[in-house]
Amino acid sequence: MFGFPSIQLRHLMRRWGFNEAGWELISSTMNVPAEHARSLLAILVAEGLVEPADYVRVVEGREYRLTTKGLALAQASAARPLHRKTVQRRLHELIERMVQANRDERFYVGVQQAVVFGSYLSATERLGDLDVHYTTYRKIEDGTEFMRVTGEAARASGRHFSTIVDELYWPEDELRKFLKNRSRVYSLGNNEILLKRDDVPRTTIFEGRRPVDNWRDL
Repeated sequence: MFGFPSIQLRHLMRRWGFNEAGWELISSTMNVPAEHARSLLAILVAEGLVEPADYVRVVEGREYRLTTKGLALAQASAARPLHRKTVQRRLHELIERMVQANRDERFYVGVQQAVVFGSYLSATERLGDLDVHYTTYRKIEDGTEFMRVTGEAARASGRHFSTIVDELYWPEDELRKFLKNRSRVYSLGNNEILLKRDDVPRTTIFEGRRPVDNWRDL
């Protein structure tokens, strides 16, 4: 893209992230001189990947932020694209696992709500991955009891936890591993910052702890 390997440009987008940046970040990341970095910055603006930051005062050299398109490139998978039918089947399988997880007593948290976003909502036939954001709920409503039960279960699991935080998030990690099913197709998150932006399209696939009625048509 624009004379650079796509994976290198994706790395630039990931370093840019949700911060403001400019030609200096481009120069250091892409290993190009200042004049080339400024030229690439102009191309990124023209292609809709970055845009001027909309703050009253910005720091010199950090005048730009990623657009929704730039954020999507940052999250893009480097794996070989898959046919839409394959990704659709994986989406349906994921929804079925969400239902199973909510019913299965092995999991102490379940799926409350989930949306699909990203390239799946486009008309593209070949897709890199499946972007899904989900939120969870505790199956044991009492907070103290939930912490006691999940703490005991985490320690009994045989896993080594580097920090107490890792142990506390064990129920969430177990659910995520089950939902992902060791597939590189899924890009799963349960605190997706990108979706805080109103201009990011999304479609609800799971709501009120159950699939939407038309989920087989998604």
